[in-house]
Amino acid sequence: MQGVERVLFYARLGSVEKDYLITEVSLKACVSEVLAQNKQFLIRNNVRVQTETLTDMVYSDAKWLQFILSQLIVNSVKYQGASSPVITMASKEQENCVTLSVTDNGIGIRESEISRVFEKGYVGSNGRAD
Repeated sequence: MQGVERVLFYARLGSVEKDYLITEVSLKACVSEVLAQNKQFLIRNNVRVQTETLTDMVYSDAKWLQFILSQLIVNSVKYQGASSPVITMASKEQENCVTLSVTDNGIGIRESEISRVFEKGYVGSNGRAD
């Protein structure tokens, strides 16, 4: 089902401004929903997920935020390293904003490629090497 959902989201990218519904979103609820949607995938791949300080509320489109988080999870598992995969999600309130971080212990992304990770279809050099 994830593949079909991904295709539908990518199809909407051309008119994404028509598909946003910005509301106050609980990061904890959003992350919990994404983890529930990906539960079997995470279990099958022996992934441990740590959630820390996800108490913040943000203004976002919950559906798109969940889609992005789900893609990060899938890519984290896809590009896992040799050790047992661990994904950590945490939020932090900063000056006039909230930062949500998603980190893992996978093969990593070169510093020079970080700015491109959200480009549609982009695969970094570490991903191509494996």
